[in-house]
Amino acid sequence: PRKLYGIYIEKIFSDILKRNKDKVTFEVIRSSVIDIHHGNTSSVITIDDAGEKRKYCAHHVVFAIGFPSQKTVVLGKKVVESRRYISNIFDSSIHKIDSTNTSSITILGSGLTAVDAIMMLHKNNYKGKIVCLSRHGVFPQPHTKRVSPQVFLSRNENDYPNTVIDIFQTLQKNLLQQSYRGATWVGVMDSLRPMTQSLWKRLPDTEKEYFFQRTSSHSLEIDF
Repeated sequence: PRKLYGIYIEKIFSDILKRNKDKVTFEVIRSSVIDIHHGNTSSVITIDDAGEKRKYCAHHVVFAIGFPSQKTVVLGKKVVESRRYISNIFDSSIHKIDSTNTSSITILGSGLTAVDAIMMLHKNNYKGKIVCLSRHGVFPQPHTKRVSPQVFLSRNENDYPNTVIDIFQTLQKNLLQQSYRGATWVGVMDSLRPMTQSLWKRLPDTEKEYFFQRTSSHSLEIDF
């Protein structure tokens, strides 16, 4: 699912660039950023390009470094260095597993990456046993097949409280009030989506930290 979604997003982005090629210049630089200096009107970004430091000037800098998840898996040195350990299922390693192999494969976690790994193994006609180790033991759930009625939510951010629990209770109250129409959590999330950015920005840092703590799993330490 994640790989297909990535291809879908890449296709949309590529189409946008083609339609705006006279207005937008886009370049991918595969290097590590080692320093950012912010000035009054611009920022200077320093990258490490094969040992050589290069600088770029930008009016705006966006940090797109992924979700700061605490779902950290701390693996022992023996595991990481083992030829049986696959850290990235999207490289060629998983495709090299013998499809006739009758041994077992253990997947740490049961999220979207686990689903991708299982689908890849199935596509390769893997015959062995697959075991998922998960604290919750729950796979990602799809949207309902039927269209969920829209849940009418206020678009005024000032109508919402500024704590995570209170926002959740407000959404739950709206859902209960409109459940007679067949409304579900799917409709709640669809209606809330245009508001997520503004609601998140309004939250104090302590509430953002609380949200991450409540939605992140404990770390897992493994060594053999």
